Amino acid sequence: MKKGLFLRRILSTFLSLVLLSVVLSAQPDDKEVKRKADRLYQNGFYTEALALYKQYEPVDPGDIDLKKRIGICCFHSNQLGEAIRYLQYIIDTKGVSADKEALLFLAQSFHQQSSWKEAVQYYKLYLRNSAGTAEERDVIKDQILRCAYGLSISGMQTQTIVENLGPQVNTKEDDFRPVQSPNFSDRLYYSSTRESALGGRRNDEGFEDPNGSYRSDMYTTAVYNGAWTQANPLSYLLNSPRNEVVLDFNASGSRLYYFKGFTLYSGDILVDTFKTNLEEKLLHSDNFHGSMAPQLGDTEPYWYNDTIMLFASRREGGYGGLDIYVSSFRDGQWTEPENLGPNVNTSYDETSPFLAVDGRTLYFSSNHPNRSMGGFDILRTFYVDRVEEWKEPENLLAPINSPGNDMHFRLSADGLKGYFSSGRKSGMGKRDLYGIYFREALKEQSRKSEPLAFYLVPAYKAQRGDVIAMDVAGGGDTFEPGEIKQYYLDPLFYESTGEVLTARNNRTLRMLGQMLTEYPQMKLLLNCHSDNSDPEKYDLFFGLKRAEQVADYLIANGVPETNVFVRSVGSAYPMANNETNGNPNPVGQRLNRRVDFFVIHPPDVPVRLEMRVPNVSSIMANPAYNYYQGTTKGLSYKVQISAQRQMYQGDALQRYPHAMIEREPGSDIYLYTVGLYQTFNSVEQLRKDLESNGFLDAFIVPYINGQRVQAADVRNYTSAYPDLENFSNR
Repeated sequence: MKKGLFLRRILSTFLSLVLLSVVLSAQPDDKEVKRKADRLYQNGFYTEALALYKQYEPVDPGDIDLKKRIGICCFHSNQLGEAIRYLQYIIDTKGVSADKEALLFLAQSFHQQSSWKEAVQYYKLYLRNSAGTAEERDVIKDQILRCAYGLSISGMQTQTIVENLGPQVNTKEDDFRPVQSPNFSDRLYYSSTRESALGGRRNDEGFEDPNGSYRSDMYTTAVYNGAWTQANPLSYLLNSPRNEVVLDFNASGSRLYYFKGFTLYSGDILVDTFKTNLEEKLLHSDNFHGSMAPQLGDTEPYWYNDTIMLFASRREGGYGGLDIYVSSFRDGQWTEPENLGPNVNTSYDETSPFLAVDGRTLYFSSNHPNRSMGGFDILRTFYVDRVEEWKEPENLLAPINSPGNDMHFRLSADGLKGYFSSGRKSGMGKRDLYGIYFREALKEQSRKSEPLAFYLVPAYKAQRGDVIAMDVAGGGDTFEPGEIKQYYLDPLFYESTGEVLTARNNRTLRMLGQMLTEYPQMKLLLNCHSDNSDPEKYDLFFGLKRAEQVADYLIANGVPETNVFVRSVGSAYPMANNETNGNPNPVGQRLNRRVDFFVIHPPDVPVRLEMRVPNVSSIMANPAYNYYQGTTKGLSYKVQISAQRQMYQGDALQRYPHAMIEREPGSDIYLYTVGLYQTFNSVEQLRKDLESNGFLDAFIVPYINGQRVQAADVRNYTSAYPDLENFSNR
């Protein structure tokens, strides 16, 4: 018995010594794991550091600083859920004011997760508990504004599909700037700082450095059997231990523009002409000689064609940050760059321009807090030839944009697809390439304009001496009666569901569009009426949206956007009674559900196009329509009470008669007016009444034959309409 007890004690002692030796031998290894993880963390290798920190965590589970570093590594490794869990633990354990770095990364994690309210909460806590510089605090305030913007558009999404191009294309490193081949629609070129880059890790001076970053090389991938193939690097004669970035191709695909530099912010633009002779390729490296200066930080060039390019620059004379500029090739050299102006550029950064085939639709990225939900968002704007200005840019919304940096947008030639790079935290690495699939081909890729690009419009108009004139009296024809073609078309009756682009209406619109395209001097006014079946508050706005559907159809089929006016008068002027003896009148309702059109005929066009007005029996006819037609013929006046991009929310449109919404060509502003009078004195009484009821900014607008007259043009019509003198002398 004693012998057995003695043996058990010996065995227990032996096992304890073995375990102690294992623990003692493991301690140096654990410490080395921690030291190695710290070095990786300090040099920004967060994914590698995270793996080692997680390995070490069981050794010291109470280490608060370790948990913070794990949380920060999770943030940089696109593991937002884990980042929030660890960082929230730090804040809950140490208190809000004890660890400002954890507080900031927690706010950023919620931001990148599109948890707008939580992000704002922690950004504000960070501001309250941080004594940073004014500049640092301004950065956080901008982030709060971006969250507010993200929240304001969170309920809106574009009807597109966005997908990551996958592991054959993207890596855990930085993959960016996709450029589609001009000759092969299934081939994509881009740049990447992946592990296989020539030269390995290097510092900004170009020397090998284990703590440096991978250089950017150029790669290509293609679709095979419906999937993207494994990316391949371009030739070693193009890639090098420096940074190479694909910029663009010329239209024929015979020239590749690319960037080469020790950093991504300073270097040279080179041109490769795909020479096949090896000696020739090695001895002749062509530099691009233009007005862009990449050595000074000019960046993100886009060649619309061989003679027009856009790029971003911080040069003096801009609006602040990166601005977008345009330059053209004339008389053997590139012109001095011109800033695209304040409708595009801001005091923040605008970059990555892409100009569509129509030469009027510009896509670019901006980090302005009133335009972006976080970092850079992709925006779109349109150039209006008539006023020679860009419209207010619009955000492309989710799923295209995200709280990360969304840049380098490009459209495919057919307008059905797009590509861009994004640093969103749902990706595989720092930035990934994404594809966009549109439900319909974007019209800006399907037609060319005259002149070709926005940059040429002012000179083109000056050369032609373009003057857009209004046909006041309807006379002045320069053709004999037999030379003028007269056309009559039916109004556009729409269904009770609101569908206006029916097969019958489309036939009318095709004929109408053909004439307006053949004679771009002609202007078209679309006016929607309704049958009083829509909610009273929405009646006008729904009608305008139907008129816009018609306008969009015509514009998509070649009618210049600047030639189409749209408006809605709702159910104020029915052609027929909507009810008979208190019961619904389906025939009358059908007649009232329509979009009327009126064509303004310049005297130099040998075509006259009129709408055929339906005959309505005297029993069913409503006098309101004839009143409207008679009052709007010649000179009339209305009072404008509001101008905004959204639906008017007040009750004035119901309180005052003759309400109308209209939108001018090339504008996204809806103009709201009330009243309809043929003399200035009468409309002035209405304006005063509106003013006394709080509409202090209400003003009178004259119309001639239903078309708004700008104040600057009134003097041109006073001889024909003397009452305008009262308006001018008010």
